[in-house]
This record gives sequence, structure tokens and C-alpha cells, in this order.
Amino acid sequence: MYRTSGEEQHPIVLYEYQPDRRAKHPAEFLKGFRGYLHADGYNGYHNLPEGIIV
Repeated sequence: MYRTSGEEQHPIVLYEYQPDRRAKHPAEFLKGFRGYLHADGYNGYHNLPEGIIV
């Protein structure tokens, strides 16, 4: 699930289903994103592209 920061007038919430938790899925979706990613402690999220802070 992805959500905008909430500072927008109309925040966006997006649910994207994937059959597994591999880090390639959020890495592909977040390509070009710079900022914070709030996630659970799953280690796979620590290898995302540069510029994403977990």
C-alpha cells in the first residue's frame, strides 16, 4: 500500500497486490522517487534504489 504524505488537499492511497514480498516490486514502483518509505522491518526493503530512506 502506498500513500501520499497527507499534506495534499486530496491524499492518494494505492493498494498494489504482488504475489510475494520481494524488494523488486516496490523498487520498480518507486523508480525515480526520492523520500521516505515507511515500512515494516522486512530486510528486503533496505536494498531499494538510492534516494529512498526506509
